[in-house]
Amino acid sequence: MEPKRGITVVAVQVGARQVSEDSQVWVWEDSDSLLEIECRGQRGRVSRDTIAFSPVRAPALAELQQLDACFGGAATLFEVEHQDDARYFSIEHCKAHQRRFLRATRGSVAMYQRLTLLDERDDEAPDQIWSRYQARSDNWLNWQGRSL
Repeated sequence: MEPKRGITVVAVQVGARQVSEDSQVWVWEDSDSLLEIECRGQRGRVSRDTIAFSPVRAPALAELQQLDACFGGAATLFEVEHQDDARYFSIEHCKAHQRRFLRATRGSVAMYQRLTLLDERDDEAPDQIWSRYQARSDNWLNWQGRSL
């Protein structure tokens, strides 16, 4: 069997190695409840719900609009709370629902923008919020189901 790519959605133990969430792994064996994975030369079995196969499909706009109807809407629907021109991000809230969003430019050679609905627990300083989300892979953001 050819291995499939996956990411950890929670921290897991693989052999002697602790693997943090949002780490790339290879899935060698797939069963109903367990997966045999490999990460950096270590193999182990983990619960199926700890791994997402990658690439993770981005949520459809309709799914995101169920979370907040302003997803995918015009910039005029949002009000900027914090703008960081040096790191190309802003924290915004939609005027209609007061839900907070992170609008961030990602990438290096090919740059693109992601809009992420923030959780109520995302109450740190704007640069801390940006740093935490910027460190995450697109697969992990897609798996969370709050990014466009």
